[in-house]
Amino acid sequence: MPLPPTSTSTPYGNESPQFSALVQQLQELDGMGYKAYKSLRGSYQFANFTLIIDRVQGDPFAKPSQCRVQVPQGLAGFLPEFYANRSRELGLRDYLARQLSEVAEQLQQRLGTGNSGLICIAKPGPEILERSAILVNDQEVEARFRVGLPAQGRRIDGRGARRLLCELIPLLVQRALHYSALSAPAL
Repeated sequence: MPLPPTSTSTPYGNESPQFSALVQQLQELDGMGYKAYKSLRGSYQFANFTLIIDRVQGDPFAKPSQCRVQVPQGLAGFLPEFYANRSRELGLRDYLARQLSEVAEQLQQRLGTGNSGLICIAKPGPEILERSAILVNDQEVEARFRVGLPAQGRRIDGRGARRLLCELIPLLVQRALHYSALSAPAL
């Protein structure tokens, strides 16, 4: 599936001041030593979801950075009947983990050295299990995954990071965590 060209907007738009601040910060970090990425740790409100960077890798070859996205349930669009009891919730979480893994595989691109551009979630096996990568409740859908922050050598690739965090992650959210984008019969 071809990706849209790099632009200043996301599938959700860029109305949020925190989104604009993230874009600016990535431009300022461009070319700095990789450890400067540590300043990204924190929460960023996009127009329709929140990106939380919990742990930042210290090196492009290290274990990728831990991130979460939180999508308000009103935007995610999953009816309470999909998670009304434990077994339904388990099934929905498993299904969303599989979707997230599949879409992440489609979207990830090589964006430099080491793990640059990697988007990953633990690949689900054939059995339906409780998945800690996805949480669903009346307020939100939360997805946990890892990203390889882009580098050229051991220097920050700010443009690549912008593509990853401000374009590919919003596409991941849109394609994997919104009821309207998923196969209703599969649910």
